[in-house]
Amino acid sequence: MAVTGKRQRVVDFTDPFDMVSFSVLMKNPNSIRAASSMFFVFNAFSVNVWICILVSALLFSILFHVMTKFTGAPDSIQSASGIWGRRNVITMNVWFAIGSSMMQGTGVFPRSISSRILTGAWWFSTTIFTCLFIASLTSQLRINDSIREHNPQLSQLKAMSLESIILESLERGWPKVGVLYPGITANFIQKSSLLLYKRLSAVLNENPDLKIADREEGIRRVRESDGGFILIMESTDGDYVTRQKPCDLIAAHDPYSYAGYGIAVSSVLDPSLKANISAALVKMKKDGTLGHLHRKWWIENSQCKREFIQETSLGSLHSFSGILCVVFAGFLVLLIIFGIQFSRRIQDKESRRHQLTFDDMNLDNRLPTPPPELLNQPPPVLNVPEIENRTLSATSESESFKDFFDRMRAEP
Repeated sequence: MAVTGKRQRVVDFTDPFDMVSFSVLMKNPNSIRAASSMFFVFNAFSVNVWICILVSALLFSILFHVMTKFTGAPDSIQSASGIWGRRNVITMNVWFAIGSSMMQGTGVFPRSISSRILTGAWWFSTTIFTCLFIASLTSQLRINDSIREHNPQLSQLKAMSLESIILESLERGWPKVGVLYPGITANFIQKSSLLLYKRLSAVLNENPDLKIADREEGIRRVRESDGGFILIMESTDGDYVTRQKPCDLIAAHDPYSYAGYGIAVSSVLDPSLKANISAALVKMKKDGTLGHLHRKWWIENSQCKREFIQETSLGSLHSFSGILCVVFAGFLVLLIIFGIQFSRRIQDKESRRHQLTFDDMNLDNRLPTPPPELLNQPPPVLNVPEIENRTLSATSESESFKDFFDRMRAEP
């Protein structure tokens, strides 16, 4: 625990093995929690802008459908073979609005002048929105590994002294300053002879809600205040809290007020116990054991690796998981619609087959019945005349083809 004069009157302390100062725990003004969310790509526009875009797309589809209904259906390619046709259905017009907003061709081409003017205005607005979306998203993606250490505003905020923050709070009333009570921080403020801390002590006495009994309650108020509430606590606690999720807190330390951490030993025990513990602490400090423990629990065990970068890397899978969720949701909707269409097609096919069988049965029932005198007679047999056996007439003096050819050539 921290070594104070009041505590030294009751127990003995070993030599300090670590130093602690006061720190101000505050909300990080440059918090990039929005960029680390699953749907960070949709943060390029506010919710109101997204609603306006969706409403405008719906209005364009309806207006385009109504306009083309009275001025002529747009030309469209009916198939991949290039067959042209003219259809005016609302689904095709909605698909035309979606494809235009995505800068993709849909095979729909308005014919009338009014519909072309409306389409040109829609194309112009969607182009502007697309450029603004890309620019806004690019500004979010331009976050490098030194966002915390090299950010000027954040560095200036961390460099502010405890006195300057308290003075601004007393003069402007913002932000509110809270302390953990009871604790060494509250005792220091109440017993300090400095005018600044006397004024702060008076404010704390007038506002009991600024005296925080539980550390977790104080951390919650800091997170929910969005900068309107800060908490004065020990630097070791502040360093540990800022390295815990959701990684949206920072701590500014006071470089002028320090206290030592020591191990309390009862004064009625053997004095050699205090000396042995102090010697062991000195040995652990020299061989790096204390430094290793500090690095293990404060640095390596940190949930905010590399100062926000590990958790908020915009190129990680977590950052784009929102897009994957949208694609997966679309895939589920696709499967549902496909299942409905497939089942309806099977039902239609079965209905057509049943109708065809029913028609065949009706056709058999509609065939004429033969007369009764023909029912007991055998079926007629067709008599095919026998082919005559023809023989070629041949003379006794049959001649060959060569003799015939020579004789014909010899005749004049």
